[in-house]
Amino acid sequence: AHFIAENDTDCLEQIRRLISFLPSNNLDGSPVIECSDDPSRVEEELNTLIPDHSNQSYDMKEIITKIVDNGDFYEVQPYYAANLITTFARLDGQTIGIIANQPKVMAGCLDINASDKS
Repeated sequence: AHFIAENDTDCLEQIRRLISFLPSNNLDGSPVIECSDDPSRVEEELNTLIPDHSNQSYDMKEIITKIVDNGDFYEVQPYYAANLITTFARLDGQTIGIIANQPKVMAGCLDINASDKS
């Protein structure tokens, strides 16, 4: 399953959220929404989120939160192959997709499940 819902209401809310990232048909571009985040903002915390030593892990979701509009992203299959993050987000109101290794799980190493997920 790509998504899990608590109940019917939660399921419908998640569907609305997913659709908000997608074009309404194959000829349209993805929807652009007004963004209150400054696209040229500087996130000083990015300088400290990644450890100095490569043998230490960090949470890629924290980095994604700092980069995307309003810290908001919608992850696809969060419980499957957690060593890889697949998510929808927005930059300056424009929908983007992000695929990123998650160093916090299995040191971000890619296995067959992560490859299938991506």
